[in-house]
Amino acid sequence: MKNRYISILLIILIGMGFVSCEVDNIPGPDAQLTGRIIDDLTDSLVQQDMISGSSLDFWEAGYDPVTKISLSCKVDGTYTNNMMFSATYLITTPNANWYPVDSVKGFVLKPGKNTYDFRVTPYIRIKNSSIVVDTISKTIIAKFKLEGGQLSTTIKTLTLCAHPDPHVSKGILLALQATSGKPWEKTFNNTSIPLSEQTLTIPLANNTTVLKSRKTYYFRIAALTGVTGARENYSKAVAIQIP
Repeated sequence: MKNRYISILLIILIGMGFVSCEVDNIPGPDAQLTGRIIDDLTDSLVQQDMISGSSLDFWEAGYDPVTKISLSCKVDGTYTNNMMFSATYLITTPNANWYPVDSVKGFVLKPGKNTYDFRVTPYIRIKNSSIVVDTISKTIIAKFKLEGGQLSTTIKTLTLCAHPDPHVSKGILLALQATSGKPWEKTFNNTSIPLSEQTLTIPLANNTTVLKSRKTYYFRIAALTGVTGARENYSKAVAIQIP
C-alpha cells in the first residue's frame, strides 16, 4: 500500500512538472512600439505632463473580456513600449490634451520594431513663449500668446510652474509665495481664448527658500481648457539660474 501511495505521488509530481514546462514555454513580448504626438497644424510635438499626461489605450483583438494596455506619453510628446506582443489592436485616446480623434481600428503590431505617429489638434497652443529672469526687479517673467485648437475652445487656468526637475508640470511644481495674490496663476471662467499677450510672474524675493540663488530651476507654462476631462497643454521647459 505504501508503495502504491508513493507511485501516485510521483505521477502527480511528474504531471505538475509538465504543466510547469508548458507555462514556461509561453512566448514573451516580441514587439516594440514607438511614436510621436504631432500637432496637425504646426508639425511640432505636443508637450505632455509626466504625472497626469495623455495616454494611449491598446485593446488586443480576439479576446473577451479584453485587457487594455495603457501607454503614457513622455514629456516631449513621444511614447515607447518595448514589451508588447505582436497582435492586432484597437487604439483609443480617452485621456489626452488634444481634441478627440477616431479610434485606430485593426492596428497590426508586427514582431520587432514598429512606429506609429498620431496627428492631433491640441486644445490650446502656447505660442511665442518667453520665460526669462529680470535681474533688476528680481522676477521670473513669462510672456506668451494662446491659440485655441477650435474657435469654440475655452480657457480655464494658466500657470507658470517652477521646479528643479526638468519634468516640471502641474504635478511637479514648487509651492510659491507672494505678498499679494498669485501672479504666477490666472483663473478664467471658461471664457474664450484671449487674443492679447499674457504675462505670468514669480517674485524671487518672496521665494528665496525654494528658488535658491545660483541654483538652476526649470519653468514651464501650463494652460488648461474648459473642456471636461481635458489635460493641460504645455510650453517647453526653460532652464534658468537664479541670480
